[in-house]
Amino acid sequence: MEDENEYKKLPTDEKCVHKLWKARVAGYEEAIKLFNQIDDEKSPEWNKYLGLIKKFVTDSNAVAQEKGMEAALVFVENCGHAGKTTGEVMSGIVAKCIAAPKTKTKDLALQITLMYVEIEKHEIVQEELMKGMEQKNPKVVAACITTMNTALKQFGNKVIAIKPMVKKIPVLLTDRDKGVRDEMKALVVEMHRFRLIWRRFLMTITRMNTVLKQFGNKVITIKPMVKKIPVLLADRDKGVRDEMKALVVEMHRFVLLILSLAF
Repeated sequence: MEDENEYKKLPTDEKCVHKLWKARVAGYEEAIKLFNQIDDEKSPEWNKYLGLIKKFVTDSNAVAQEKGMEAALVFVENCGHAGKTTGEVMSGIVAKCIAAPKTKTKDLALQITLMYVEIEKHEIVQEELMKGMEQKNPKVVAACITTMNTALKQFGNKVIAIKPMVKKIPVLLTDRDKGVRDEMKALVVEMHRFRLIWRRFLMTITRMNTVLKQFGNKVITIKPMVKKIPVLLADRDKGVRDEMKALVVEMHRFVLLILSLAF
């Protein structure tokens, strides 16, 4: 009988696909350390794992799956080619992780999903989540809607497109499952909020321009900055997004102040 500890002699990538779940856990743990140590995001070392990441997140053993998802998250965070894995990994997350019984598994699924959006693979992410909304399992459907809502809140409607989701509204708002209906209602509210905020801001800017003309253009105009808003609110860097949000608030406050003085 083969010694169960023989796997310890194997290289990391082979451990990650071993038949023994303990061997895979050991492989995933080694992979996490390795992924954090590789300095070059384009290093050839990453290529060994491009075809394995889906297996990381769909491992048949619950304990190994969690560790595999941790490794997958570090991979997406650090590998310059991680975008190539988006479609297959997201399909695995939707099928096996997004509505999992264990809270940690669901949390990791969300983190990986948002990280793919962060590296500008939002279109593929949105496509896979929308496919998940067509599944028969209501828990998967509800989880996909929740994840979409979280992505919309975090990245805005310039990254997560609202238009493709509109067709889903009547179908999912009348779904037989209450969880699906409730999650879709929350998403519709968020979609409407983004559209309303943007329209209101543009209307305010229009009024502001009128006031500036009355002031003889002696007040510093904020019009040139408006074009930057959708770009910077959708920037992949969270710090940039946060600073832009703060600037938008200040611009809006300034506009309201000028309007109050003018009328």
